[in-house]
Amino acid sequence: MPFGKFVCEHEAFTSGNFDTHFVKKYYTPELLKAGYEKEAKIAAQVALQQYLKEQRILKTC
Repeated sequence: MPFGKFVCEHEAFTSGNFDTHFVKKYYTPELLKAGYEKEAKIAAQVALQQYLKEQRILKTC
C-alpha cells in the first residue's frame, strides 16, 4: 500500500506525465521510507494526544 500511495500522489503520475519507466525514474526505497516515517510520527502524536485526553477524563470521574 505505501508504494501505491507513493505512485498515486507523485506529480508525474497525477499529471499524466509518466511512462513505463516511472519506477526507474522516480522511485527509491528511501523516498518511501521517509514518507512512512513521517506518517508514523504523526500517528504516534495523535495516539498520544488521545491517550492523554482519556487520562484526564478518567481522573475527573
